[in-house]
Amino acid sequence: MWNEARRKALTPAQASSPLAVIPYYLRHACVSFWLRSGVSLAETARAHFTLAELIADTHDDSLPNTVGGSPKGS
Repeated sequence: MWNEARRKALTPAQASSPLAVIPYYLRHACVSFWLRSGVSLAETARAHFTLAELIADTHDDSLPNTVGGSPKGS
């Protein structure tokens, strides 16, 4: 179903992108973008119907003031 929807909704270049392989990749990219753009962890979690803790564990490198899950400067 995703392959058919992808062909109908995306340009050929977008459809062949690694981000379009499975819907999860698009969701992951969106969450990372939101966090790096300054959207709060709580708001991002609410909008993506998940727990803030799960996003924090998965996207620690996208959270402000962290580098690879460690506070900057540590």
